[in-house]
Amino acid sequence: MLAKLIDNVTFFFKTFDDHRGYRVKQGEGKLYLSEEGILVSENGSWYNLPLEMIYDVNRIEGDRPGLEFKIPGMDVIVKGNNREFLWALRHFLLPNVRSS
Repeated sequence: MLAKLIDNVTFFFKTFDDHRGYRVKQGEGKLYLSEEGILVSENGSWYNLPLEMIYDVNRIEGDRPGLEFKIPGMDVIVKGNNREFLWALRHFLLPNVRSS
């Protein structure tokens, strides 16, 4: 599998229960795009967000730009340094994500 590095990021995974969000994992690593989906790596651990599970992707404004990926039962938020790469990734993904 080939993967293209998009940015160095901080990330957190937030799961939902009764309309409350709980952080289940957070860290610093790298964000990649592969043929199968989005990958987040941290110290040898890899987290895969398959394209078929992503139903929304939103921009995050501010000093540290980012993206929010929505998958069933969880939001994944990544914040990086390269706004243009992150937002280009969002633009690239939008036609491929399923509608909610």
